[in-house]
Amino acid sequence: MRKIIVTLAFWVMVGSLTAEINSHTDGSPEGDVSKNMVAEELVDSLNGLSLTVMQAIHDMNGEKRTGGENYVFSPVSMAFDLGMVANGASENDQKSILGLLGANGYGMARLNDVMGKFHDKFNISDSACVLSTENSVWCEKSVKLNKRFVRICKKVYRAPVFYEDLSTVRTMEKINAWTSEKTNGMIPCLLTEPMKSSTGMALVNATYVRGEWCHGFDKSRTRQRIFHNSDGTRGNCMMMTAVNMDLACYDCESFSAVRMELGNGRLTMTFVLPDEKHSVRDVCGQMGHDFFSRWNEISDVKEFASVMIPVWDVEYGLDLKNVLPADISAGMADGGPVISGIYQKARVRVDESGAEAAAATISMIDYAPSEEMLAQRRKIVLDRPFMYFMTDVDTGVILFAGEICRFEPSARRPPYQRRR
Repeated sequence: MRKIIVTLAFWVMVGSLTAEINSHTDGSPEGDVSKNMVAEELVDSLNGLSLTVMQAIHDMNGEKRTGGENYVFSPVSMAFDLGMVANGASENDQKSILGLLGANGYGMARLNDVMGKFHDKFNISDSACVLSTENSVWCEKSVKLNKRFVRICKKVYRAPVFYEDLSTVRTMEKINAWTSEKTNGMIPCLLTEPMKSSTGMALVNATYVRGEWCHGFDKSRTRQRIFHNSDGTRGNCMMMTAVNMDLACYDCESFSAVRMELGNGRLTMTFVLPDEKHSVRDVCGQMGHDFFSRWNEISDVKEFASVMIPVWDVEYGLDLKNVLPADISAGMADGGPVISGIYQKARVRVDESGAEAAAATISMIDYAPSEEMLAQRRKIVLDRPFMYFMTDVDTGVILFAGEICRFEPSARRPPYQRRR
């Protein structure tokens, strides 16, 4: 019997991610879902992107990460959000996004086709498994969206469009309420402050997963045990134990892996354990983007095993522009809107009953004002007497007050004089 103690691992949930693709010029999803070359390549690319992002997280702020940091993110939530972004992006950004998502050779219509089918496939709910992904478009009231872009977002990504004053606290609260509802309360606060006044549009995805173990852990076996941290120190965790199970296992020179089923087999959770000579980052670089699809071909072979897994609840926020292997900041169109930020918050909770995870991703698009917007914009010209007040924001107390009522005829800049 094999005994696997998971002491340092990363997780991946894998469902039925391949789809039969029928090409449609408008990118609308039709047809059944099954294996197909285009979808398989997209899945391999997304899984490979997961490993790339993991490496980037380890490389990012290396000194800060010396003591190790638990993290979680959702490549699926990222993909849905970037898919919507791509439909309005500049040609260069569109190519970058298509490349990231593994659809560079197939174009936007095929990408939209796959993402539409994925959306339908990722919405199930029963007593053992819940899987949902939802999208939304939030637009500044003064911005006029391209009709084709709106049609694709609504038809393919099932995204309602909300017209709001984006830079207000009220809109921030509405977006947070939307993401909280769609993630079963796991992501209650996607935004911590209102968006900038230059933001004309925000594209949001919320993904939620919950699955019960097909072969659960006996809570009476859970014990406090030592966890060997990445910096060489030791910590304590509550360690779950499952014994005498038939599990899909995988071994190679630098790591071992075990796969467990959730949600009546609709979901799996794969735990990858580097050996003592290799780090998680090392293994990320060695696995290859098609590791999971290659393992799927041989995972029917099970081994009699016991497994010990920590109980954990991890939240993580990630600026995706810092970790994506492509620059997608050039703009939504030449000389037009600019992708100013792509941010994700994610959370995963694992215990004896199963796993629950959620993520929310938001892309913020800044707009240069159009001629119509400029014409409607309020103009304030201080060319006659005016008052001014300097105020402390925390207390609301006016610190300085004054009035400007005249200037000398000369246009020279007045010399600075320190008053005693």
